[in-house]
Amino acid sequence: MSAQKADIPFSVARRKVMQTKILVADDQPGLRFLLSEALSGQGYEVITIESREHIFEVLEKEQPALILMDRHMPGEEFFAWLADPHTEKWHHKTILLSGAVRPEEKQILEKQGLRVMFKPFDLFELLRLVETVLDESSKKPEVAANQPE
Repeated sequence: MSAQKADIPFSVARRKVMQTKILVADDQPGLRFLLSEALSGQGYEVITIESREHIFEVLEKEQPALILMDRHMPGEEFFAWLADPHTEKWHHKTILLSGAVRPEEKQILEKQGLRVMFKPFDLFELLRLVETVLDESSKKPEVAANQPE
């Protein structure tokens, strides 16, 4: 008989989730709080920031498994962040939170491996997407960032 996910003791499954860091980058304090509470309630370790100003330092220091990022927030413009070669290894680990994305932007995002969750969103739908992206990214080999020589 093969082992199924349900056969794994709850404490083992919970420990794996608790070791998973998620970065929430949004300039709206209420949304940061809501996402932090919801994700923490699921057992994730949550780090929050309110701008992209120091995002590279946070990413390198914390090494989150997933990023939930608002498109419009202080700091570097989102598509400039996306175009930076140092962000490549984070693309498939990012869910963009946005009120609107133009069709040509959506194509760029999909090509880069990002997911988009449109605001306002259903919290349970977002939690399902978080699980899906974490599961998918755990199966992908790590992409090395392009480092200048």
